Amino acid sequence: MTRKTDHLKHKLDEDMQHIHFSGQKDVLKRTHPESFRDKAVAFWNKEISIPLLPVSTVFALVLLAVGYHEVVVPLQPDQTQKTIEVAGNTYWENDFERAVSRYED
Repeated sequence: MTRKTDHLKHKLDEDMQHIHFSGQKDVLKRTHPESFRDKAVAFWNKEISIPLLPVSTVFALVLLAVGYHEVVVPLQPDQTQKTIEVAGNTYWENDFERAVSRYED
């Protein structure tokens, strides 16, 4: 097995003899930035991972809070309306007058 591996390695070395890595300076510049600009580029070039569950939970809670705030209407009766009692039932005066006027001739 070693003889076969040695033979394959020797053949691979012969085939790749003319290929050289020429990007060494670029790789070193990216991995070890020297100037402030290179450091800033390296900092902003990071991959950001945002956890989906906490972000979506916060988003849903904010939507619920805003939606609840806008839907809730204070239940204060209008001070200009009066209530009347007819046959043991309580009605708003203007609603009662409208209903009665429909049935009057």
